[in-house]
Amino acid sequence: MRISTCTTAVLAGLSAVLSMQAMADETDSGPGAVEEIIVTALKRETALSATPLAITALQGTFLDDIGARDFNAFFQQAPGLFTQDSGSGRKRYIIRGVNNQGSGLTQATVAQYLDEVPITDNFNQQPDPYLIDIERVEVLRGPQGTLFGARSMSGTVRTITRKPDLNRTETRGTVNLSWTHLGGRNESLEAIANTPVGEKAALRVSAFYSDEEGYIDNVFPGGTFRPVPGQLPPVIINPAPITIGPINEENFTDVLYYGVRGAVRWQPTDDLTIDAMSLWQRGEIDGTPLYDPTTTGDESNGLITVVVGSSGNDDELWINSLTATYTGKAADFTTVAAYTRRNNFALSAAQAAGPLFAGGPGSTTTSGSDTEIWALESRAASTGDGPWQWLLGGYGFMQNRDGRILEYFAFGNAILQNSTFASRIREVAGFGELSYRPTDPLTLTVGARYSHYRNKLDRFFILAPPGGQFQPNAPDPNPPRFRENSSTLKFEADYDVSDDALVYVMAAQGFRPGGFNPNATPGFNAVPTEYTSDSIWSYEVGAKAAWLDRRLSLNGALYRIDWDDIQGEGFAPNPTGPGTLTYTTNISSARIYGLQEDSQARLTQEWHNNMTLNHFFKAELLEPAPAQPGGLMPLPGDDLPFNPTWSFNVGVDYRAPISRDLEAFARLDWAYVGPRITGFRPLTITGAPFSGYFDFKSYDTVNLRAGLASGPWRFSAYVNNLADMRPVTQNRNFAPFPVTLRNTIKPRTIGFSLATGL
Repeated sequence: MRISTCTTAVLAGLSAVLSMQAMADETDSGPGAVEEIIVTALKRETALSATPLAITALQGTFLDDIGARDFNAFFQQAPGLFTQDSGSGRKRYIIRGVNNQGSGLTQATVAQYLDEVPITDNFNQQPDPYLIDIERVEVLRGPQGTLFGARSMSGTVRTITRKPDLNRTETRGTVNLSWTHLGGRNESLEAIANTPVGEKAALRVSAFYSDEEGYIDNVFPGGTFRPVPGQLPPVIINPAPITIGPINEENFTDVLYYGVRGAVRWQPTDDLTIDAMSLWQRGEIDGTPLYDPTTTGDESNGLITVVVGSSGNDDELWINSLTATYTGKAADFTTVAAYTRRNNFALSAAQAAGPLFAGGPGSTTTSGSDTEIWALESRAASTGDGPWQWLLGGYGFMQNRDGRILEYFAFGNAILQNSTFASRIREVAGFGELSYRPTDPLTLTVGARYSHYRNKLDRFFILAPPGGQFQPNAPDPNPPRFRENSSTLKFEADYDVSDDALVYVMAAQGFRPGGFNPNATPGFNAVPTEYTSDSIWSYEVGAKAAWLDRRLSLNGALYRIDWDDIQGEGFAPNPTGPGTLTYTTNISSARIYGLQEDSQARLTQEWHNNMTLNHFFKAELLEPAPAQPGGLMPLPGDDLPFNPTWSFNVGVDYRAPISRDLEAFARLDWAYVGPRITGFRPLTITGAPFSGYFDFKSYDTVNLRAGLASGPWRFSAYVNNLADMRPVTQNRNFAPFPVTLRNTIKPRTIGFSLATGL
């Protein structure tokens, strides 16, 4: 499918359907308007259609309708939102193309929140909160630095849970069964209960259990192996051969999640509301969802990998928050205190290929971290209809992360590295926004945030120094320390063209703080101790409009992003053996131009359509980047990776009564993702092909869902990935070792669910 032909056909066809159907609807009684959604993206309640911001809000009922229980199931519903997916609990969110090659060592560019709690993790390790009993998900596109801080450089994803209801007793339950091609049976159980406690309080509890079988088999013939010359670090001399028995494990990439969330709401007075929430969930991921295309072949025996040892990760998340909101005569006051703990333990097993293991030079890695976050925010927001409106707040953040990296050579288990570290991050910030309405249609807004950021690292390590003697549990003689002050600005003007149309222009800034490289050892290797912050300025023109008694709505934006001092990967020789050391450095600058669209139409009482669209006119480097392994040097004009030029999603929803007590429903979602690349250039400096470059092809996915609803009962049958597409979503080439690993989307899955509620 050609991008231009496909996109033109979709847009033209949808436009024609909307126009013809809308004109026909004007002669009948007409359906209801597209539902208005109240959001809190500006840290106060506003109607989505009146919020001068590029935002997609997905209601919890909609997430239930499409069966979304994790990020992969909904991200294509928001234009310009993408992901680098390395498995459950190991994702990197991308908004508006702000992404670069080898971003596994750089901090997140998209902030993640659960209610008012920041749960953003660094690198490619965003947590996966299970989406049960959700009020809505808000995807805020563009820098959100003034209100949401440093790691919202390109946007913010906010998951808002349902709060306890003081006036209703409610119980709900859901059972889901499905079967995945090349895999096995998947099952999940969910339960929700809400009960008032007296007249001023209520309790709400939700619990879930989800077990998904993998769809990749681990097949290893076994044998006796000896490392080839030149593969060994110099500190390892004449290791003995190793004998490994055969392995045949079907569907070894199982994913098991279970957890519970409890919430209490207390309203001692009409003006004061106190919400307490506690969430605990655990994920047990047996294997990393990577397959070997060479071993797999034509897929007649399924998707196959060859792994020796354990892989995957355990991911435990615990979130606690206390929120107090007071409604005063002149302002609303909100205070949020939160404690989050995440324990993530990952195993990277040796990938076997012929006579060697290529998870490095015949090595395996075990890494884990225990992260604790304390966050406190207090803010006040003006109320009333006066021409001046304001918001003022303060924020404190403290993160303690204790971790370990254990790397050993598979032949003889010789230790290459045994490092422990203790990272301490402290951040204090003040923020505010001021709006002035000189005339009724026009509002001018300025926002600012000032932050003080501190980071320190204490390390103990075992490394092989130049003499070849290991230093057991030696303290770092030069523990790194990093401090930085930063300011973030926002300027915005919006104009109410009519009651149903709004236009706005915005210039906003976002940034990521700098930091240090944990593997820097002055005098031992060439890794620099620290790197500086990077930042973006985003310039946006947007419009929101509704027609035909609000039965058709359209939100669109044109944007430009200037990205300076990009944090990316650098490389230095490994003094202990073959290969290179990877670290974070500032590599270049980039510019991005794009278009986004988000529309909904209630064509008749039965039909409801939605569509999202993202197009990058340009997303490329402006300056040369440092040379990389294999003679690669990214140059001006190189495209930023993992960003499809075109992407869109079209949804069609149908609902109609069959009888007085029975309703039928059906839904189709069609998503298209255009070609992307893994890295900056296909060729090295010498003109030879770069082994790490891969050109992702475009692909389509179609999901179907249909069912019946009667009273509290709801039965659904569904097919996800109807055509059983197998696009490559990540490609890892371990050249010069003969190993290539790939990720793909979940194969065709057929299932049904039964839900009931009282």
